[in-house]
Amino acid sequence: YVSDTLNHTIRKIDKNGNVDIIAGGESGYKDGHGLNAKFNSPKGLAIDSAGNLYVADTGNHRIRKIDKGNNVTTVAGGLPGCKDGKGQAAHFLRPDDLTVDSAGNLYVADTGNHVVRKISPQGDVTMLAGSCKQSGFAQGVGAAARLDQPGAIAVNAKGEIFVAEHGNYSIRKISPQGRVTLYAGGGFSGTVGQSGTEVSTLLASFFEGPTDLVFDQNGVLYIADGRRVRMIRPTK
Repeated sequence: YVSDTLNHTIRKIDKNGNVDIIAGGESGYKDGHGLNAKFNSPKGLAIDSAGNLYVADTGNHRIRKIDKGNNVTTVAGGLPGCKDGKGQAAHFLRPDDLTVDSAGNLYVADTGNHVVRKISPQGDVTMLAGSCKQSGFAQGVGAAARLDQPGAIAVNAKGEIFVAEHGNYSIRKISPQGRVTLYAGGGFSGTVGQSGTEVSTLLASFFEGPTDLVFDQNGVLYIADGRRVRMIRPTK
């Protein structure tokens, strides 16, 4: 599945290379079936164990769901802003990416707000890490942590969340309870952790600009970093 951001569509590529549009077609906001639905610059995608596809509808500040019948509904979000709540009562600001764990919880990189949000299977939106519109670099639990433009996000088999930060050139690790630590990269834009391609230990490594994250079945983390793909193997 591919977010065709500039065409405001979600595409499917089958194993034979055939490409179909499953939802969207023009910029806007509308729930509905398949091509009748509208997105605005969709980006991140995640799929749950039941085959439901979730979309970070960045330009609409919403999280959308496409079921196996190609029906599009809004899971959470409405007006741009930073507010917890249930479903469309919650507010996001340009969410870039999302991931889903084995229990069906969604984790959203709420990029414009510099925070990571959690959406329960019941649609309750809560703050997991960071403080609304407070960018920076700080470890800590929940609102005590500071992130800078969290983008790509992934969750491993243990339920730990990993986030690539555009502003800090680093990968942060977030526990299910919201404790934020530095996982890889220096964490300071322009100094340690600045844009670069040196490969060394995790905390001394440089990132050129991490834009995507994915775990394989063995727990290996792959990072799209500028013109390279980086790999971090799990510690024994």
